[in-house]
Amino acid sequence: MSEDQQLTIKVSLSALKIMHDGAEPYYYRVDSLIEDHYQGIQNFKEDSLIAMMELRISLQILLTYLKELIEQAEEEGVESLHIPPTELKTIAGLAKGLSSATLIQLDNTNLRDQ
Repeated sequence: MSEDQQLTIKVSLSALKIMHDGAEPYYYRVDSLIEDHYQGIQNFKEDSLIAMMELRISLQILLTYLKELIEQAEEEGVESLHIPPTELKTIAGLAKGLSSATLIQLDNTNLRDQ
């Protein structure tokens, strides 16, 4: 193994839980908006609907990954995990995208208004 492959970053279980708990409400908000569209409660333009669907997928990936890491730490009975930098960059990228997405106007609403 090369030196880059052995490098890991220590991430606490509490930090993973904070990220998961912070992202989870946005997943439910997006899911609810999409559901409202298909039930005829709200009518979104196609570009807004596509943006919400993409955001929902990203949120689902982020939440699933964080949940797996949290479960891994809990099963092992540890308070932190050592995560490879590439995996941590993926988590950070998804979280950063979520942070930016909350500011996007989706027709007459946004995720922070929900």
